[in-house]
Amino acid sequence: MNFIFHIGTHKTGSTAIQNFLLANRNRLLNSGILYPSVGLKDTAHHNLAWTLKAGDINKTKDLCLKIEQEATYYGVDTVVLSSEEFEFVRNINTLKNFFSEISNAQIILYIRRPDLYLESEYKQHVKMYKIRYKYDIYKFYYGIDFQTRFNYRLISSLWNQFTDVKVINYDHCLCEQYGLFKYLLANIGISWDDDFLMPDNKGSNISPSNLGSIYLARLNRLNLSSSSHKVAHRIITEQFESAPDRPLLSHEDKLILWRRFKGPNDWVAKQYGIEPFQKPSLDDEPIDFHSDFDEKLFSAILNRIMA
Repeated sequence: MNFIFHIGTHKTGSTAIQNFLLANRNRLLNSGILYPSVGLKDTAHHNLAWTLKAGDINKTKDLCLKIEQEATYYGVDTVVLSSEEFEFVRNINTLKNFFSEISNAQIILYIRRPDLYLESEYKQHVKMYKIRYKYDIYKFYYGIDFQTRFNYRLISSLWNQFTDVKVINYDHCLCEQYGLFKYLLANIGISWDDDFLMPDNKGSNISPSNLGSIYLARLNRLNLSSSSHKVAHRIITEQFESAPDRPLLSHEDKLILWRRFKGPNDWVAKQYGIEPFQKPSLDDEPIDFHSDFDEKLFSAILNRIMA
């Protein structure tokens, strides 16, 4: 059985990829590839990733056995599994035990320039109701282990100990229409054509705009209910839909991140034959968590939410 694992990383269009794979499940089956229903949580195989991360070998093997049975039922021998939660698997002994059970495997890893990843991950943490992050992006950076997450040499080398790794520059994918999906298909041996179904944005993991995120972060201090939080996200998305796309990080801080991880990430680019990350260009004045916050506008937004 051939296994192809799409392992993220986070904030590289994983949800869109998973929606695409599920929407085109029958088309993939006709090409001899299964996107399994076994182990799915929403549209991704997070359950398998979580059991592997937890080091639960027996449960991992059981899930894989059921996936193989599903593949046998459909008469295919190639399986595509997708979860950005695979990014967090660090237990080498678990990986060794796991891959000893798999006859053939390939890893697909999307990577993103660190400053763009950080901004996107910050907005996601502000948006997620279970987390409801309420401070600025700088406190966020120092509160999470991004030293590991931005070191793509670490994660690619870890997985490369066991199987073949294909690395894709997410930023480069955005230069081409449907590039996110085209690069994925090319790496699983399927040619692109315009008959593939495109998932709608309703199932995508869309975060608020940069400016909107500072308002949603402040709202997160008010202990809103889950339903009110969803309303807040919708109102803020509408409010700042046409706002200039100013960055959350200063140009100087973008450069600091770029330089800090340039060595290992240039190694990845050379090792896997992909485009290196471009040096951050000088862009608009960054958004300030305090000075760009309008108290009157905040009150008006809050009144709409509570109406």
